[in-house]
Amino acid sequence: MSKNTIASADMKGLHTFISDIRACRSRDAEEKRINKELGHIRQKFKEGGMSGYERKKYVCKLVYMYILGYRIDFGHVEAANLLASPKYKEKQIGYLAVTLLFNENSDAVHLVVNSFKKDLDADSDVVNCLVLNAIANIGGTQLAETLGPDVVKKLTSPAGSPFIKKKAALCLLKLYRKHPSTFVPSEWAERAVALLTHHDLGVVTSAASLLNHVVAENPSAWIMALPKTLDRLHQIVVQRAYAATDLYYKIPVPWLQIKLLRLLQNYEPPHAPSERSTALAVLHAILAATQDQPKHQQQLNALNAVFFEAVRLILHWQLEPQHNAPLVAEVAKMLARFMGAKDSNARYLALEVYAMMLNAGVPIPGLHALEGTIVAACRDRDNSVRQQALDVLYRMADATTGPGIVTELLRLLGTTEASTKEVLVLRIAILAEKFAPSFEWYFHTLCEVLLKAPEFTSDDVWHRIVQRFSALPADNATADMLRMLYEQVRLPSCPEKLLCLTMYLLGERADALCPDDSANAVPPTDIFHALYYHYTYLAPAAKAQALTTFVKLVNLFPEIKPLVAQVLSEHANDLDLELQERACEYLALLRAPDHVLIAICEQMPAYTDRQSALESRLAEKEAKKKAGAAGSTTTAPPSPTHAEASGPPQLLMDTMGQSAKATIPRGGGGASPYSAGSGGSGGGIMDDLLGMSASPGYAPVPVSPTPAAPAANAAEAQQRLFARFFHAREGVVYQDATIQIGAVVDVGPHLGPGVANVVLYLGNKTGVALDAVQVDVASCPEVSVQVSDAPRSIAPGTQERVGIACAFRGGAPSGPVQARVRFAAPVATPTELVFRLPALLTYFCDPIVATADQWAAQWARLAAVAPDTPVVLRPAGVGARVHLAWLRQTLEGMRWQAIEDPADPRVLRACAKLVLPPEAVAAGGGGGQFCLLEVRCSDTFAECQVTVRSAPTAKASAAVKEAVGYLVTVSMPAVAPAAAAAAVAPNPFGL
Repeated sequence: MSKNTIASADMKGLHTFISDIRACRSRDAEEKRINKELGHIRQKFKEGGMSGYERKKYVCKLVYMYILGYRIDFGHVEAANLLASPKYKEKQIGYLAVTLLFNENSDAVHLVVNSFKKDLDADSDVVNCLVLNAIANIGGTQLAETLGPDVVKKLTSPAGSPFIKKKAALCLLKLYRKHPSTFVPSEWAERAVALLTHHDLGVVTSAASLLNHVVAENPSAWIMALPKTLDRLHQIVVQRAYAATDLYYKIPVPWLQIKLLRLLQNYEPPHAPSERSTALAVLHAILAATQDQPKHQQQLNALNAVFFEAVRLILHWQLEPQHNAPLVAEVAKMLARFMGAKDSNARYLALEVYAMMLNAGVPIPGLHALEGTIVAACRDRDNSVRQQALDVLYRMADATTGPGIVTELLRLLGTTEASTKEVLVLRIAILAEKFAPSFEWYFHTLCEVLLKAPEFTSDDVWHRIVQRFSALPADNATADMLRMLYEQVRLPSCPEKLLCLTMYLLGERADALCPDDSANAVPPTDIFHALYYHYTYLAPAAKAQALTTFVKLVNLFPEIKPLVAQVLSEHANDLDLELQERACEYLALLRAPDHVLIAICEQMPAYTDRQSALESRLAEKEAKKKAGAAGSTTTAPPSPTHAEASGPPQLLMDTMGQSAKATIPRGGGGASPYSAGSGGSGGGIMDDLLGMSASPGYAPVPVSPTPAAPAANAAEAQQRLFARFFHAREGVVYQDATIQIGAVVDVGPHLGPGVANVVLYLGNKTGVALDAVQVDVASCPEVSVQVSDAPRSIAPGTQERVGIACAFRGGAPSGPVQARVRFAAPVATPTELVFRLPALLTYFCDPIVATADQWAAQWARLAAVAPDTPVVLRPAGVGARVHLAWLRQTLEGMRWQAIEDPADPRVLRACAKLVLPPEAVAAGGGGGQFCLLEVRCSDTFAECQVTVRSAPTAKASAAVKEAVGYLVTVSMPAVAPAAAAAAVAPNPFGL
């Protein structure tokens, strides 16, 4: 009889059950058969009196159901009882079941501790291995405290077999990683280090894994491992003391060599002459073995892995020059060969080592001869190779090669991916300043950067140009540079950063363009008109700078004073407080005597030669990029990839109490994406609502003058969930017993006006996987949507994310953005969910600073232009009142400016403007609109009348009215909250 026949005869019921499951043609049929069998097994366990064979058979069935993905909530005691069986087969099934069904947080762990301890003391190696496997897989503080000493004893026992020692070392490593406080390594340090000299290389490998983790915490306490590690490496690499079975494609135990080399990296270079000579012999032997590159890929991979680990050890130790120079020369020779390899992995690793050597200040022979090869690697098809090559190219620049490298980086700036451009711009700016042959070359180089990648250039770059330019004398060279800038701004299109640089420099030295004795003199009015041509399209901060430049030009050219006065007069009553203040002050300055203007607008003195801020900004960007690469596991749509520009990423905590798989920036409720001012209060992560039921669909609640009819609990719960997104940008949009869907919304200048990135977090609350996941989004014509690929399945107790980029290209939307999530659920829950996506027009509000009189004047004007029908709203709940203080604070957090009216405490007024893309303005869809809001409460504050007026069209009023409706009817607290200042959100512009 075959083994399968024997197994079938041994447990015929199990064989029949598995055959029935395989024969099921649908999931419903499978669940029906599973539930039937679960009921049968539960009844058998209740009756008791089972034989060991029956208990083993039923536990096997439970294990099989668990492997299929079904939750098993009984049978743990029966599995624990199998551990005490004298029969090996029953004991083996018991350990298998305990390993799968138990975890460190299980309440039933205490049931198996005594059995584990008893079997760990048994003389059978096979039984000992079963226990060690189970301890390592279950883990937990209880097992570490009670069985940790027994595991150490098995590891260090001189009579133990190599098989047990390997298992014990890995089991101890697992326990020590999670619960280091339960162990005292000094008690077994000598015996653990002695395992490095064990005759079995498998034991040495396991011991090296354990020591690598323990030694890293306190190398000085484990210094005794250094000579033994060197001796073992010397035996393997130099003396070739190993068996034929220890070869992997002719390479002796490469995994052990790598572990031992990593172990050595925890120590300083050896001081004893014998140890140093051993280390040098090992390193030279490894480098010599790498000279001949084999053709077999597996052999090549193993050889290169040992080589690169040896290189890291060389860079870590940094021996004396007489010892280090030959090693570095051999390494450089091999790296040059790797750079010409076809394998992209080899090229990447070579570039990584080059970067490490340059960072450590190690001179690399022949590196500059490879400059052309490294430049070619910057255009490699592999993105990781391109990134690493750019890093090496930046770090290898010096006074000789710097200008050429900057030229190459400039060429790459136009073709590299967007995620790299910001760092690349900073590197170009730093190298151009360090190694510029002349200031003219530096100036023209950075101006080219401002032209090629203005959206990825920080203000620090053109600020640095101004600082260095201010120290130059007024000569022909400076006049030529100013003329170049003037010619650039005369073009129809000019990047804003370059325009800011031009405005500053012309405001200080525009007279250099108008020499009296030159036929090429530029008329002052032409300078003014060239700058004013772009004025309308500037951001508010740049407009403020432009007004200052115009006044400075009046100081240089008094004949343009009427033109400047006309521009300033247009802003004397501007709703933007900064522009209004500057305009009024500058108008007063123009009316003052000439000597006052001359004194105030005198040319700025040269900046003191201080350290550039670009290097610190570059270090910050690189650290942030590495952190993002380490944390991110999923890919969002094209726009969300730059979300890191808005601020330091924070760990998003799942509303089910688990950490999310990725880091993304928070878009708190009060952070302004477009203002240079401060923000309002931001909301925290939505509290867990696991006890709340939810309906599969959701329809937005219309704002009406009368209260809505009482809805079901599920619909009310969905309303409360969605209402949060009107004043915060993170929360839960849907949840039931199977799935919880959270959302985080990100807006800001790094995405552009009118663009909102919504990241949905799909959390599986069941004990089985959700398969066939699909996410679709339907939107109105005014909103364009891009959706990243959804995960195929969601593992039990985990969450996956889906990125959705929503662009309000047509202005105010005519309908909500709806998301549809489909999945194959293992239990009786809806497999298709439809809910509203939190992509709201009110996310793009920016406060308008205005007085009560200014607000009243605009309100009266809009009464005739854009009349609006007021609506009456009542808070939910018996006896509920409208709390204007809470509403005012919430609106300020939503980037609205509240207008105080002490004379009437029953009225709340506010104003804001919508910042949408230019195409929305052209379409008349709401871009560039400003909105005025009035909330007027009744005498008893039981209800309020809401009126919204917007101009130049009334399309935005509906969105604002809906937001206020949710705040009053859903989010309004039952008790007036204590007065508290709104938390100031970080300003995305850093101003």
